[in-house]
Amino acid sequence: MLFAQRLGRSRSVLYPQRLPDRRPSILRISKKLGNPVSPLFNPGGPETVPRCSPSRSACCITRTLPCVFVFVPLLALGLRLWTAAHIDPRDVNAQLQPTHLRMDSLLFGVVLAYWAAFRSARFWSFVRGRYIGLLAAGAVLVSPTLYLDEGTRWMHTYGFATNYLGFGALLLGMLGVTIESLPGSVRAVFRILAYIGTFSHSIYLWHFAWLYALRRLHITEIPYAGLGAYFMGAIAVGVVTVKVVEVPVLRLRERLVPSAAPGRLADPTPAEAAGVAAR
Repeated sequence: MLFAQRLGRSRSVLYPQRLPDRRPSILRISKKLGNPVSPLFNPGGPETVPRCSPSRSACCITRTLPCVFVFVPLLALGLRLWTAAHIDPRDVNAQLQPTHLRMDSLLFGVVLAYWAAFRSARFWSFVRGRYIGLLAAGAVLVSPTLYLDEGTRWMHTYGFATNYLGFGALLLGMLGVTIESLPGSVRAVFRILAYIGTFSHSIYLWHFAWLYALRRLHITEIPYAGLGAYFMGAIAVGVVTVKVVEVPVLRLRERLVPSAAPGRLADPTPAEAAGVAAR
């Protein structure tokens, strides 16, 4: 999604009615719960987020998240090492599928989004000046996936960490590339990739169902054509399900339970503003 926005294609692909409101949804939820957190969006920008207090739970979450990420990767790695030592390494489902073994990679994406949303100046300063190094580091970190089988002990223990760090580095590196200076044909390729990326979650949800259907029809047994049918079909199914199911349901929900209109979050009371200023 960050890459799509970098190319000028925003969330309006999926949610055009929400384009003007770029604040995290947690703030709209807090407003409905009677907890105004609009000081997060102050004239000083995201770099001057006020110190949080018990009355500003959303702010506390954003300040706590990076600290949590320091602990979670160590815990997840320990769980993976224990699993590798006590469960048959050939049991791919037990080694790769459980969420508690992959929660560090899931959280890593959340941390990158947090960094970009709440520390944007630092984020872009880091990315733009180091994109070549990030791309190189990402390529090195993900390279073991090209020659190591997923059933090897290293891949389902330390390999999880190198994978999410590597792909995260590739994402940041691509965000740092000056897309506007590239030839038009190259920009067109990136725009296509960014467009597909806006449907990535739906593609992820449906690709196993699509693979199962292809296997039932024995299409996956056809060399090359089966692989092409899997990739192209998964993308097509993901795009169609968003347009046919997800977007209409979201629009229906918006009519039945409207979200807060842009700019309608409650401003802090004078006492709250004085408290923030004092801190």
